[in-house]
Amino acid sequence: MMNQQGAVGSQDLKKDRSQAQTGNASQKRDLAQMQGAAHTNGNTNGVSSGSLPNGLPAKNELLPTSNGHSNGADTSVSRRSTPPPLDQSWRTSENNKPFGVLLARLAQQCFGDLNATLNKMNDMPSPQPAASNGVVPQTFDPSKESLARKKALMDFASDQRDRFTKALILSDFARSEHDMAKLVDLKAWFDSQIVAQDNAMRFIGITKHDVARAKMPNPNIEGAMELLANGKAPSKWPDLGYIPPPKLTAKQLASTLQDMNVIIATRLNLHEDLPHCFRDFSIANGRATFRVPGEFEVDLSVADEDPSSQFYLIDLRLSFTPAPELTDDLFRNALEAHTNEALSSKGLLGCYDFLHNFVLTHKINVLKSQSVRLFREKWFDCLVTETQRRVLAIQYWKDKAGKKSWIEFGISTGKSRSKHSRRKVTSQHSVRWFRQGQEVHDQAIFVDWDDLDLDAILSQVTAKHASWSLSTISDRLQALAGPRSQVRAQLSTSNSSADECNLTLSLPGLRNPIAVNIEPVTGLATISPSSKDAATAQRNLNRDPSADNSASIAQLLCRAVQDKVRRVAVSARWQLVDPRGFGPQPNFRALFGQDIVRHDIFACNEAWGERWSLCTTYSLAGQKWWVVQTSSRLVESRTIKTIVDARPLDVTTSALSRADLSRIQTMGEAEVSFAVLVQELGANKIPYHLERLSSLTFDGDRRDESATTVVYIRMSQQDLKKPELAPYKPLAITEWIRTVYEGFLDDNDGSGESRHDIRLTLESSQLKHLKDYLTTTQSRDGDVAMNASGGLALSLRAQFGQSYIKEIARLLKRCRELDSALSAARHLQYTCTAVGVSKLAFTYGTSQQYNGVLAKKGGSTELKLGPASSNPHQRIRTHLEEVYNRAADNPFFSLTFAMSATQPFLEAISELELKHSAQRTLTLHPHQVFSYSFVYHAPLAPCRFKIALHWNNQPTTRNKTVSYTATVWDRAGITLPAEFTTALTDLSKDAGSIAEGWMGNNRGGFTSNAKGLRAMLQRLDDFMLSSTNGTDNAVEKLDKSETPLPEAKPALNRNPSRTQAPTQQKPPIPAQMKNQARPPPHQMRPGQDSTARQMTVPATHGQRPNQNQGRVKKEIIELD
Repeated sequence: MMNQQGAVGSQDLKKDRSQAQTGNASQKRDLAQMQGAAHTNGNTNGVSSGSLPNGLPAKNELLPTSNGHSNGADTSVSRRSTPPPLDQSWRTSENNKPFGVLLARLAQQCFGDLNATLNKMNDMPSPQPAASNGVVPQTFDPSKESLARKKALMDFASDQRDRFTKALILSDFARSEHDMAKLVDLKAWFDSQIVAQDNAMRFIGITKHDVARAKMPNPNIEGAMELLANGKAPSKWPDLGYIPPPKLTAKQLASTLQDMNVIIATRLNLHEDLPHCFRDFSIANGRATFRVPGEFEVDLSVADEDPSSQFYLIDLRLSFTPAPELTDDLFRNALEAHTNEALSSKGLLGCYDFLHNFVLTHKINVLKSQSVRLFREKWFDCLVTETQRRVLAIQYWKDKAGKKSWIEFGISTGKSRSKHSRRKVTSQHSVRWFRQGQEVHDQAIFVDWDDLDLDAILSQVTAKHASWSLSTISDRLQALAGPRSQVRAQLSTSNSSADECNLTLSLPGLRNPIAVNIEPVTGLATISPSSKDAATAQRNLNRDPSADNSASIAQLLCRAVQDKVRRVAVSARWQLVDPRGFGPQPNFRALFGQDIVRHDIFACNEAWGERWSLCTTYSLAGQKWWVVQTSSRLVESRTIKTIVDARPLDVTTSALSRADLSRIQTMGEAEVSFAVLVQELGANKIPYHLERLSSLTFDGDRRDESATTVVYIRMSQQDLKKPELAPYKPLAITEWIRTVYEGFLDDNDGSGESRHDIRLTLESSQLKHLKDYLTTTQSRDGDVAMNASGGLALSLRAQFGQSYIKEIARLLKRCRELDSALSAARHLQYTCTAVGVSKLAFTYGTSQQYNGVLAKKGGSTELKLGPASSNPHQRIRTHLEEVYNRAADNPFFSLTFAMSATQPFLEAISELELKHSAQRTLTLHPHQVFSYSFVYHAPLAPCRFKIALHWNNQPTTRNKTVSYTATVWDRAGITLPAEFTTALTDLSKDAGSIAEGWMGNNRGGFTSNAKGLRAMLQRLDDFMLSSTNGTDNAVEKLDKSETPLPEAKPALNRNPSRTQAPTQQKPPIPAQMKNQARPPPHQMRPGQDSTARQMTVPATHGQRPNQNQGRVKKEIIELD
């Protein structure tokens, strides 16, 4: 078999290929014989002797002969057959480029892409810098900017890697260039064969198509026979219109139209089942006109009298606006064809259904075209139109955040779930409104389908949406404000224009309300008047409209009120406390309430100090005023304040002014004052009652200035049994004591003293002398008043912010002292010219009138005497002040008794000093009120006398007997001459008598009463003048050392209750003086009393300031 196949090897290529396939098949069968069997194409030695796949003999094998057998002789070998030459023109064409050029351009493209990538990375935003505290950021940068740069670089590397990978593969192919060129030759040859095959098939198809036109049609033998037999064209032949029909006359035309009218009327009334919407029709001019309101008018006619024949469309007119004119022949022909087809298949009902659906669809298309126009004009870039089948969805406010809002125009079946009707339903337009992703069912959208206007529909929808949005803002704001809301909200809505929708919000005290509007085209909320806070609230509203942004509106409203209050506060010179000085306030909401939005703390006056401030809070419930108490603590070398207490003020504000702030400040001061008072009353468990007379209301021009708080203090006799309440014993003078705050004494002096009005009612037996004086004379001070019924009014001055319950007790004690003073003045023949809590003025003297004033200054009382040049008590004024301040009970009696007792002595000494004024030989040294020394100087005998006052106190008599003793004061280191001592002793034995009122004691001393005091002193002075002249330097030195003349007023003890007097704490009464032993001489030395050396030159005193000055009410208290 193989030989036969080899013999056929000289045939054409097609046969060679088939023989090669046969040989391959036999070779596959021979391979199954394994070892020991001869190969198909040769011997068993493994040398191939068969033919190649192309039919040629194997290598080193003779070509077979024509008969398939080899003769084995050395004959000439037949010449091998070669394949046809292949087209190699591609090797020299322009498309064959060197591989080096490809690599060069690839490298150039890589370089260009690298530059473009680097420029792109450079244009990207830089990542955030390192932290300000110096912390180095982490190695991996997860920021978006860094990731974007890395992605761009990786994309470039990936693309270039793919390109160079392809170039690597091509370089591998280039290494076997000869073999690859042959492969390309074969590929080019195969492509040319495929193109030739496609061209042949295309040529055969075109030829077949062209030959069909040259085919002869079959002859119409039947028609030709009829034409030849009858001489007329058969009726079945079509009329090609080559011969025009004859024209009808007017009479024929009218008759024909009348006949058609009759036929149509008969058919519509008797044979046709008219649809419900086709009941409105008219017949004229051979046609029936059916009218569907708001949709179309259609003219139909018939071409045959047969009732079963179809109607044909004559004309169609659309009855809505805007509607196109059907002038386009192509469109009109297509519409006519579909209408006639519906008439042919379903009759009039089919015609109505087709035209009805056509009009419904066309109206939606009209709305779509209007949306495209609006998108380019008024609603530029704010609408999104989507169409799906016969549904048109128009999204408005495209750029508004949150869920989408849109309108859907579609066609519904017309079926109703609730209504059941026998009438056949027809499709109709439907409109659905989706607001923020939710369909709205409670508000219907009116669409005029007869006059389509998408702009009006959008205006209507946006107006309803804007009204709903503003209403939602108002409702949320009222819900946030709660039942005590003071927000005045006025909502204006509209169903046709969003421009007419607005929401105005206001709070009490806000002159210009806040207006919130919705922009019709963009849907963004706008707030006016514009400000920084308004921009923030507007941005929050537009960021997420579905979120509850009422807090932003509340912040805006409260900030507007806050700005106004701050402006008025600055004009009133209030200082706004820096909130950064306050630390975390965990109890802030508990003190001021949960609805507080903003707050301010003001320092109204320097007298308030650091502990008290005035705070105002702003919320939707209105503005409130508080008095806050703060505490300070040191945290990391920084002072942090904390609010520890807040007390509300009953203030209702509508429009603040500087006068209103002044009244609020006064209320705050009263609240601080009473807070301190109540705190001390509670700490001491003293009963009290707090009552507010009225609230402070500022409403336009109506202002209630009587707003104040009253504290009633009650101290019963049972409370006095408690030892801790002993300091408050004067409070038990009456059952109730009323305290009212009156304000600062003077805001400009900076003293910080405030005034309180103290009112109480006394029984008729209490303070009778004071009541008689205050009700019968007008010479009284303005800080105390009393009426005949027992009503007592006092003016209390206290340091602001400090407790003053003890001051109230002191005032009541002072009233008792005044009552005792008036009684004592009557007994001692003193006249009180002015009686007050802080000042008591009196006059005294018989031969010469003197006056004195007791004025309170701090914790002590100062005595002012007049006339300053002639008043004998001027030299002992300081000692008299000490007597008054040290007296525990009835100090005025102690003072006036001391002044009455010392007046004759001081007047007599003044006369003697006047006699010795030329040579200054007599000097008086007061040591105490009842102890003096006067010294004679050279050229007189140097002698020092001690004068002591003594008295007796007899309860049965009103007269107090005062005695005066004069003795020589022996001092260590000073010796008087013996002659002088003997003479003085003799004088004491012989001089004086009981009748004269003075006498000696036989030891050089003398005693007298008030009657003989002048005679005794005059006799001693005469004795000294007649004594031997001499000089005693030791006495002069001692006098100078013991009696210095100070330049300034001596320091007084401001708390006499805690000071122990060296001799006596209250003026002695006559009974005590009678039995009092004379002190030994060594106890009477002037050097033991430091104040005795400070009274030679009286200190000047300033006058009492006018209390009526300052911006406060007059301190004159009037009682009903």
